[in-house]
Amino acid sequence: MTPRIDERPTPPAPDRRATIADVATLAGVSVATVSRVMRDIVGATPQTRVRVRAAIDELQYRPRAGARSMRGRTYTMGVVVSVLSNPWQATLVDYINERADDAGFQVLVGVGREDSATDDAIVAMMADHGMDGVLMLGPRLATKAIEDAGRRLPTVVFSHYETLATCDTVTVDNAFGTRLVMEHLTGLGHRSVAHIGPVEGSRTTTISAKQRAAAFVEEAQRLGVTPQLIRVEHPDAMEGGNVGFRTLLQGKRRPTALFAGSDAAALGAIAAAADAGLDVPGDISIVGWDNIPITGLPGVSLTTVDQDGRNLGHLLVDLLVERVEERRSATRSVRTAPRLVVRGSSAPPPR
Repeated sequence: MTPRIDERPTPPAPDRRATIADVATLAGVSVATVSRVMRDIVGATPQTRVRVRAAIDELQYRPRAGARSMRGRTYTMGVVVSVLSNPWQATLVDYINERADDAGFQVLVGVGREDSATDDAIVAMMADHGMDGVLMLGPRLATKAIEDAGRRLPTVVFSHYETLATCDTVTVDNAFGTRLVMEHLTGLGHRSVAHIGPVEGSRTTTISAKQRAAAFVEEAQRLGVTPQLIRVEHPDAMEGGNVGFRTLLQGKRRPTALFAGSDAAALGAIAAAADAGLDVPGDISIVGWDNIPITGLPGVSLTTVDQDGRNLGHLLVDLLVERVEERRSATRSVRTAPRLVVRGSSAPPPR
């Protein structure tokens, strides 16, 4: 009997790192096709993309940074965050990394210290190390400094609400999201609502927190609601929510609902309510903002504003890849509309 000949290409020896040619051979395509699939550009059928991705996974292929930089690219993108302890920013970075991996890019994260000088130094370092582009999440830099960063390397900015001449921007409609919250609470019958907002003039406060606080006051007036704005140093953090709720308890009349500045703040407020022996939503309704994964757990069940972190993270990466690959020269500004996710932390006010 003639022995069967296995026509499957022999994988590289264990001590040899797989090359793009090995991937092409295993997938039965050209090296150019592998490159197109990795960069997620047109020119390969869905079936071919599946074969190439399977070959990449089987061979554990990772392009060499040195070889890439010789071609003018490193296929790395930097992500600058002000503070990684914020669960919303950490969640967004996860979605960014998910999309970047699909596009063949590696993500390196630089964490600032809630001051503009540190953010600026991180961006300069990323440019000096030859990264292809940078994503800035809620930067505290002045507009001019962000535009200067955009002149150094392709830059996409999330949650900066001024027009930028050199960078793409992605924002969320904070006024619309706040309107959804207030209409939900008033629809349940609440007429006394509090909001945890930023301290006036604080340099650690995000633009989004300021916009939500302003929209809260406007919506309360429009809907005939008695507003109570509690100002804390960190309105987007769990500590801020805890401190804010304890401040509410010191007032003469406790509101029947609380719109926290973020999910983290809402969780801090829920903890403070439990310490005070109050039931959520029996004694007070609490609404968050962000829709981080933990809010959907049965033990939490937080009503919150969903910014669609996965869509935002993927959009940020797609815009940056377009700029890196010079598929367009004009800057873009994209504003997304959030939606309200109603769960068990909001209910009609107690009688």
